[in-house]
Amino acid sequence: MYWCPSCLAELVALPEAFRCSKCSQEFPLKNGFCVFEDSELVSSLDYGLSQEKLDIEREALLSRLRFYLIPRLGLRCGTRVLSVGCGAGSDIEELNLLGSEAYGMDFLYRTREWKARGLSKHRFFVSSTARLPFPRGHFDLILCMGVIEHVSEFQSSAEGICCTRQRAPGFSTGTTRFA
Repeated sequence: MYWCPSCLAELVALPEAFRCSKCSQEFPLKNGFCVFEDSELVSSLDYGLSQEKLDIEREALLSRLRFYLIPRLGLRCGTRVLSVGCGAGSDIEELNLLGSEAYGMDFLYRTREWKARGLSKHRFFVSSTARLPFPRGHFDLILCMGVIEHVSEFQSSAEGICCTRQRAPGFSTGTTRFA
C-alpha cells in the first residue's frame, strides 16, 4: 500500500494511476509502475547498461545482501525495508522471500526491466527520497547499495535517505560502496 507524499492519506489503485483518497492528487503509472516524482533527474537518466552488465550488477547486489547485510542486520519476518536505488529489484524479491515487507525505488528507466520481469507495482515505484509514499515511522531498514556515488547533491540526498521521516524506532540504514 502507498500513501500520498503530500497529505499522507491512503492511495487508491486505478488502472492508469494511484489517486489520493483525501486530496485527489493522482500519480501516473509509467510502464505499469507508479511515478511519485517526475523531476528531470528521476525521469531522464538512463545508464543504458547492457544485459551482461545488468546481470553482473544483480549478482554483486545479491552477494552483498546474502553474505554481508542479511547476517549482520538480523532481518526477521515482517521487517519493513525500502531499497533506494534498487536496480532490477533482485534485493526486493530476495527480502520478500525471506518474509520481509520490502519495497524498491529507482529511476524511471528501471520500470522497463521491472515490467519485463513481471514485478509488482505495489512493491516498486519511481521517486526521489523527498517524496516517498509512506507514513512516518514506516520502515525498519532503508538500504542504499551502490547509490551514493551516483548522487550529485550528496548532502541533501544522504539526509533524505538516512534522516527521512519514514524511519521507525530502532531504524537501521545499510549502505555499501564497492569499487
